[in-house]
Amino acid sequence: MVKTNRAVQKAIEPWRFRNIKDVRIGDRVFLLLQGKGGPAIIGYGEVAGRPENDSGKWFVPVQFDAIVDPTVECLADRDAVRSIQGGDRFWRIMSSGVKLPEAVGDELESLVFGASPKPLNEEQTSNPDWERDELIVALDFYLQHRPSPPSKNSQQIREGGLDIKPSRHASISSES
Repeated sequence: MVKTNRAVQKAIEPWRFRNIKDVRIGDRVFLLLQGKGGPAIIGYGEVAGRPENDSGKWFVPVQFDAIVDPTVECLADRDAVRSIQGGDRFWRIMSSGVKLPEAVGDELESLVFGASPKPLNEEQTSNPDWERDELIVALDFYLQHRPSPPSKNSQQIREGGLDIKPSRHASISSES
């Protein structure tokens, strides 16, 4: 989609929307990156047609004016997005088609309309990916304590005394 948008300038894509009652043709759309590197804006455009139901899921045609490869760049980075007053509660919502307050939409628009893509700063990404051995230890800990592992606020976790013992589930080996 990024290549198509760059080649033809404006790509129209059916985009999944859960909130179809508030969407109107011509509404502004901002594509939010969540997780690593986020929150960041990686695309914007406008609603180009009416919602359509496809096998119980609603899609809205969105004409993207700009969209970037979220693995390497963004239009508005984490610091810029988080600086928007009143926007914090919207950056973690996991559904699409969320109606933003006018002031938040105006701020986003001023950040991204006509903006050149910026490289994603590695310092802005979240925690690094887990190593294989870390995943094995975490999974083993979970299996030893299921169905109810200690909460993140438990004394055991706070004090770091996890007392992780290899079980029959764990297998850590070095690769050469």
